[in-house]
This record gives sequence, structure tokens and C-alpha cells, in this order.
Amino acid sequence: MCEKPLATTMADGQEMISACREAGVQLMTAFPCRFAPAFIEARQMIEAGELGRILAISATNRGRNPGGWFVQPELSGGGTVMDHTVHMVDLMRVVTGQEPATVYAEVDTVYNPELEVEDCGLLSIAFADGCIAALDCSWSRPPHYPVWGDATMTVIGERGNVVVDLFREHLGYYNNDDRSYTWVAYGESPDYSLVRAFVHSVRSGEPVPVTGEDGLRAVEVALGAYKSVEQGSPVLLPLKQ
Repeated sequence: MCEKPLATTMADGQEMISACREAGVQLMTAFPCRFAPAFIEARQMIEAGELGRILAISATNRGRNPGGWFVQPELSGGGTVMDHTVHMVDLMRVVTGQEPATVYAEVDTVYNPELEVEDCGLLSIAFADGCIAALDCSWSRPPHYPVWGDATMTVIGERGNVVVDLFREHLGYYNNDDRSYTWVAYGESPDYSLVRAFVHSVRSGEPVPVTGEDGLRAVEVALGAYKSVEQGSPVLLPLKQ
């Protein structure tokens, strides 16, 4: 099981997938958001046809600047676009059942001007069936924010809409000793459910629920976003190798 992003280049990601296939072992991408109860319920509604055809998606993945190797482009492959795009693109692929066809991005470094990478980004994505999506993937949360960030998605269909907030289940905790305020999560842990699913696949031999290919497709959108920034126009997907 590999953390996200699966790799920083398409070539490296494909090499990982091929090596695991040749060795006869499974490769799973760690996308815990798929296992959040709110997303599972929304996915069931969408797959049951309650929303009809999906027309548009508005998503956010806004967090705090994690620092360390995350802001070193030679190690991370980029900034907030590489860090936060992949989670939400994976969820978009799941609910639409389609692959991204184009991506356009605007990025900047405004919250931490000293960084070598971008700390805010806005992506516009079009899917093969015409569904359009917008994603705010910024490091816009201040250091004192009660949690690392958020993950939200509004899915607009022909017959209805659904709003998903993956971290809504929390309590506000005020600590008089250090005068701090934090969020205390409750409910089922997506991280635990992710690991449990991986262990089940390893023990049973059943296919992993989130594959290396899933991870690579999400990385491709992030890399396409960077290419879009370079050329100032939308980029066709899949990328030409």
C-alpha cells in the first residue's frame, strides 16, 4: 500500500504498477476518503440513480501547509496541486464513472511567499461524458486552524444534488489550560477502514478496492494541471507519454 500521490511522474508510477504485476503482488493506493461514511452513502445514492446523470461537481481540499519535504519540489513533485488534487479527483472518478478529458489550472504562492512551490490552486476539469468540475486545492488554512483542512464535494445531478463533507463529524474541544480550540473527530475512521480493506485483500487474495492504476490516473490530472499552468491553456488527458 502506497501513500498518495502514487508517484511524482507517470513513468515512475507505471514502473511501480508493472513491478508489482510482475512480482504477483497487489498494489493499493492509500485514498482514505473513499472509505469515509459520508462518501460511501453519497456514492450509493448516485449509483442507485437518485441524482440522475451527474452534470457538475464542486470540490475543496483545503489544508495547512505541511512543510518539510512537501514544499521541496525535487521530492514532492509540486505544491498544493500535487498534494491535494489526487484525493478529490479520485472521488470524482468514482462518482462519475468517467475519466477526466481536460484540465485547466490557475496556481500561485500567496499565503507563504517564500515557498518554491504553489500554495493555492484552482482546477477546472471536464470529464469524458461532459460533466464539469471545479476544485480548490489550496494550503489556505492558518497554522492555528483546529484540524489540518477539509474535504468537501457538491455533486449536481439532473434530478438532485448531494453535498458531502467528509469531516463534519466532530466535536469542538476548548482547553482552558492552554487556551486552545481543536476538533475531536467521532464516527468510523476512514484510515482504519482503508487499512482493514487492504489487509482483507492480502489475506483473501481478492482485488484491492483502490488500485495502483487509480492512483496513477489521479496523478495524471495533477501533472496535467502543471502543464496547463506552463502553457496557459487547457490540457488534454490522458497525457502523451
